Amino acid sequence: MELLKTKLVKIFEDDQLYMQGVEEFLGSAFQPSIPVLVKDRKDLEESIRISESIYKEKKNPNKVDVGIRLSPVENIGIFSSFEKSFADEWHDFQEMKDLNLENKSVVVIGLYEEFKFDSLKEFVFKCYQEKVQVSYLIGRDESSLSWLCAKQFLKEVSGLDNGLLTHRKINHSIKTEMVDIAEDLLIYDKAILKKHDMQAELLENNWSKLILHGHGKEDNINFEDYTICGRNDELTNKTNILPRCGYCEQSCFKDDQKLVPLNRVKAANVIMASCNNGPFSDLALYDDKFNLLLNAIDGTAQNITAAVTIQDSDLLELKRLVSFTNPNWNPARIINDSLDYMQPFPSMIEIGLPVNKNTIDIEVIEPSNRIIRTLERAQKYYTNDFIDENHSLKKLLPSFITKGNQYLLRGQYGLDAKEKRNIENNWKQKIQALNDIIGNTIIENPDDPILEFDGYNVYRSKVDAETITPNLCNCGHEGLSYLYKGHSSHTFDLKMEFCFRCGDKSIGMAGGPKISVDVTSDLKTGEKIKGVCKITPEEDGEILFGWFVPGYIKEYLIGEPSLKRFKNKNKDEIEVELDFQFREDIPAQGYYFTVFTVQNLGITINRHFFTIEGKI
Repeated sequence: MELLKTKLVKIFEDDQLYMQGVEEFLGSAFQPSIPVLVKDRKDLEESIRISESIYKEKKNPNKVDVGIRLSPVENIGIFSSFEKSFADEWHDFQEMKDLNLENKSVVVIGLYEEFKFDSLKEFVFKCYQEKVQVSYLIGRDESSLSWLCAKQFLKEVSGLDNGLLTHRKINHSIKTEMVDIAEDLLIYDKAILKKHDMQAELLENNWSKLILHGHGKEDNINFEDYTICGRNDELTNKTNILPRCGYCEQSCFKDDQKLVPLNRVKAANVIMASCNNGPFSDLALYDDKFNLLLNAIDGTAQNITAAVTIQDSDLLELKRLVSFTNPNWNPARIINDSLDYMQPFPSMIEIGLPVNKNTIDIEVIEPSNRIIRTLERAQKYYTNDFIDENHSLKKLLPSFITKGNQYLLRGQYGLDAKEKRNIENNWKQKIQALNDIIGNTIIENPDDPILEFDGYNVYRSKVDAETITPNLCNCGHEGLSYLYKGHSSHTFDLKMEFCFRCGDKSIGMAGGPKISVDVTSDLKTGEKIKGVCKITPEEDGEILFGWFVPGYIKEYLIGEPSLKRFKNKNKDEIEVELDFQFREDIPAQGYYFTVFTVQNLGITINRHFFTIEGKI
């Protein structure tokens, strides 16, 4: 029987002839066809045939610094001639512990049966922690591995499609951004997946890069009615642990007519952004016959990104993945580094010599501390009952909290620094609107229940003994500063400044500004209260400032207090002038007035005592 030979690839069925073919290929200046070993693997022959639509030329492999032999030489010795083309230096796996891999790129070669977590875990975590670039050349058998090695010498043609399939719904603005990043990107989100014949779309198109972002396991990825399938019908299972379709008289768990065999998708680079699609061989659930990763390796892809465990990639990662022209583009690194702050382990590996050996700097996008703190306060206001359900503030809180919970969803607070700033600017307006309600409520009615926050929460708290420190009161006498810690997460933590003379001088919700008042304290009838209030912010965000007097002397006050607004860009100390007076018929005695701030829904108050001296 005549063996398959294409313009780029020549097939061998005998080990010795294959090794001679490799030597001939690597030693010839005329670059004959790339040899591939095929032993009873007609499925590989079909993969080679369909690969002609995406590969038209040969290239030099993307050589790395260090190569490591995962399998014993007797298992992979027929590939030893490739070593000089794949890495500058080579070591057996047993030598790995003594290798310094800092700032080096690495390839690991071996059979899938040796691709075991028990053997590789220390190596995998070491490379993850040290940001070492690692790729793998593995196959279910020698034939499969020979085809993967051969594909490293193939050059994809220009003009192939780039595609993204995702189980998520992507809004128009994000789609527009993605297409701006990757021109002509074909996006199939949840809505489109329901309408399109995705089986035809995937099998008939020729793909450069194909991202598959969905739910699944090691044998499948789900996209609405369609299933990316890892089953290879040309193979015989070695074990009896199989998915549903592997047993007699049982079909796929979904429509058999809408399966997409991954080894028949014509793609040069497949990124499988689902969970557990490339498990270590000793952690695999099912027989290799159904393994998605191995099916992809048997297909046309020269590079495959696979998940050895769970992974949580989302819109943030997808936006980064479609930046195909990024000179440091490497999908496994992008996902691992992007998820670094939310999962303390690597999930993705790269199969095939690396697309790019450079390290990448991932911009970590986290939600605004200001917005988080504000949401926490909003939830406490809403849960506690010192203001009732008819209060003007409480009526607005459910909508604010619901939007806030959506904001905290990963990716919703911005996919990059620019978008994060835009979103935060929008939230500033929402926060300011609620701040205004609180500030105006206090100015207009100092007896409003909202100012009962201090007593309500103090009686549901205890003093945090570790926070007690000496404090000098504005009156010049000694006092204490300390925190009240709420008994439950629904209680406001409070910051108290106590004075043996003034009593509860200042109290506010934790995180609020420190307030210091310096004014004339002993007045004669008709004299003005003059001085300054110093505000030292702890948090970012606009600060509202106001003051009021007790209701029983409000009638004697000349003029009306008003709110002042401070932008507080750099948390610099703010000075506010105080200048007001009472009518001369105010009874002479001791009084107090209260200054307050509102910031990010937090209230801080400071009472200042003064005396009006009358005639004796």
